[in-house]
Amino acid sequence: MKNKKYLFLSLALLILIIAILFSYNHASGVDYKNILGNIASIDMSSLKSWQQNSGFNKNLTFGSKNNDVKLVQKALSTDSKIYPEKIFSGYFGKYTRSALISFQKENNIPVTGFFDEITRLKMNEIFYNELCPIQVKEYPDYINFIFSKTNKLPDDFIPRDLQNVQYFNVRSAGGIICLRSDALESLKNMFDGAKKEGVLLAVTSGFRKSSIQQWLVNYYFNIRGEEALKSIALPGYSEHQLGTTVDLTGSSINYKSTQSNFGNTVEGNWLNNNAYKYGFFMSYPLGNSEYIFEPWHYRFLGLDK
Repeated sequence: MKNKKYLFLSLALLILIIAILFSYNHASGVDYKNILGNIASIDMSSLKSWQQNSGFNKNLTFGSKNNDVKLVQKALSTDSKIYPEKIFSGYFGKYTRSALISFQKENNIPVTGFFDEITRLKMNEIFYNELCPIQVKEYPDYINFIFSKTNKLPDDFIPRDLQNVQYFNVRSAGGIICLRSDALESLKNMFDGAKKEGVLLAVTSGFRKSSIQQWLVNYYFNIRGEEALKSIALPGYSEHQLGTTVDLTGSSINYKSTQSNFGNTVEGNWLNNNAYKYGFFMSYPLGNSEYIFEPWHYRFLGLDK
């Protein structure tokens, strides 16, 4: 009898703990149901493909077969409840349709089972927030932040007011690229000034969050070993994380990225003579002690008032 009494009390206590935890999760405002926003779960090569394609640009229906379908499947798979099959075939079949229905329900958008315009916009928003997140914790300006072995950016640092360069009619050779609005305004003025002199520039890289920088380090380290660290910074030490730094290219090299001969091109020469007028400076000139010569890498340090 005493054992039954203890068993009853134990069960009652367990139920009470579960109820408290349940009420706490809801009261805290955390949405544990919809975790699809964690696109860091997607392999970065897929994120890169989406970026270079400037997002999802067309609707998809049952029977579609292309890379866009594969990217949608990988996005859906970040939530195993939505897409437990995790099939990345690039074919829009019944499993993809079922996953989209679950995604639409959880995001309170019309349930069609297709990758229609509303669903496409929502998915683009999720991808975009990974590349160009909104600052949620306010930090100092950091425009003149000095990197050193003992001075790195906070792990959760996100710069303020990131904007897509394409919204400002700045030519991008890398798809969706974001910069701080003040750096972007000066970049546009610089591009316009160069164009007036017949020099056509484009940007190939801008802001990178810490997780993307880590992926790049791993990628190049696997190819080059420790030699890679002469050309790419570890997370927390990259100027690209400031949101004020760009990699540039030009029409004379068909807008190819990070070309060692860029300094000898008409665009490279123009930047070397004029970029400072717009607040941009080459971070790693010939003979610098930090990284290899990077004539394409410019950082915005502000304009003299």
